[in-house]
Amino acid sequence: MSRSRRKRKRRKHKISTKYQQYLLSDWWKTRKKKKIVSVGCKCELCSVSDIPLHVHHLTYARVGAELDEDLQVLCEPCHKAQHPGWK
Repeated sequence: MSRSRRKRKRRKHKISTKYQQYLLSDWWKTRKKKKIVSVGCKCELCSVSDIPLHVHHLTYARVGAELDEDLQVLCEPCHKAQHPGWK
């Protein structure tokens, strides 16, 4: 089995192409930046601020029109913990 095929098998959460494109959009980049600033540029779970931060969707019901409460700013370790099996 090829290495790339093994990688694909391990991944439990498949991200749709449409969602991937959304995450690359200028609108999302601006929204993400505003959310990070609104919480003081730190992880909302562990308060770390000296590593890159992610914006986690608590719900996907309003993707593209997220409310502030739909999003959570997390450091990478805390974000991975929210997605068991995510590499």
